[in-house]
Amino acid sequence: AMIDMDPQGSLSHLYNRRKAESGPVMLGCENGDLSGAIAAAMASGIKLVVIDTPPAFLDVTRACVSAADLVVVPARPSPLDLEAVGPTIDIVEEAGKPLVLVVNAAKARTRLKGDAARVLAQHGKVAPVDLIDRIIYSEAMIEGLSASEYDPGGQATKEIRQLYDYIDRQLRRARGAPAGNRTGETA
Repeated sequence: AMIDMDPQGSLSHLYNRRKAESGPVMLGCENGDLSGAIAAAMASGIKLVVIDTPPAFLDVTRACVSAADLVVVPARPSPLDLEAVGPTIDIVEEAGKPLVLVVNAAKARTRLKGDAARVLAQHGKVAPVDLIDRIIYSEAMIEGLSASEYDPGGQATKEIRQLYDYIDRQLRRARGAPAGNRTGETA
């Protein structure tokens, strides 16, 4: 399931474009009761809730980090984007939550991509998979689909699955779950 805590509402807008009958569900967060929304989701059998947070609303970010078992912070490999993750990393460290940083929307085979990973590594664990800037993401968004739904055999799908597997292992570790107990089936 997903919860869109970003006032911009991009995740909700994309979700509302979906024509697919399967996939994740979008949860509401009545009166900002994030803990209640997560508890209700878990009680209904949902095993994984992904919360989309805003980049600049630190009070909202703080509440989301507090509710999280694992915090995943995507960062584009540009100086301004790398600087912008600082306040979020500070919140995660203050809360004592496990953190994974992800190089996102990177240009393939560029020095900047590698430099970004090195800068991020100074602040925490960096995922071993970079998400490359691919047109498929925009094409899939038109239909409200993920890249893996839009092009199941494509390179973006392979990267997303590798990233999902890595994040799943980190989440199981954070929850203290046994090695074979996956949190979900698809990315």
